[in-house]
Amino acid sequence: MSSQSTAVQATAFLGHSILFQGPIRQVAERVWAHHQSDNAPLVLLFNDMNGEPIDIDLRGDLALALLDYPETPPKPRGRPKLGVTSKEVTLLPRHWAWLNAQPKSASATLRGLVQAQIDSGVQDPAIAQRRCYTVMQALGGNLPDFEQASRLLFRNDVAGFLDAIGDWPPDLQGYLASFLPKPDQA
Repeated sequence: MSSQSTAVQATAFLGHSILFQGPIRQVAERVWAHHQSDNAPLVLLFNDMNGEPIDIDLRGDLALALLDYPETPPKPRGRPKLGVTSKEVTLLPRHWAWLNAQPKSASATLRGLVQAQIDSGVQDPAIAQRRCYTVMQALGGNLPDFEQASRLLFRNDVAGFLDAIGDWPPDLQGYLASFLPKPDQA
């Protein structure tokens, strides 16, 4: 598994338009270079996985700005050649009892449950809403129909939400839509 595939993916916006997209380190380098020009307009960065803003210290040199984003991630525990990294999971005794009663090992059972959830394509609407709203508030708070779009978003009306932001800049529409299930899956 390459470090490129495990890197945090980020999107940089200049106003309502996407300026850069890709692995966080590459985006950070490009944002830093952009910022070095005189009177460079403000660029906002977002983590594509969770919609959270990303802060990059643009005051110093490039090496300082990239300290939080190393070229190669730290070596994980586990079996990295097989794509397996060790993490901890905390469960209550009743959860362990249930896992121990399953025909497969606890790890195999948990992997099966997680994979089934991934394969279903269903995501928790509340998580999708929070991710979308974080970006929406930062970039679209002053756009027309923001309040109506917010109400529709938190009502789980994906089709209505997409209609409400239909006049918004295309890059912003597409990025917000990427956090939500397709209207026919909602």
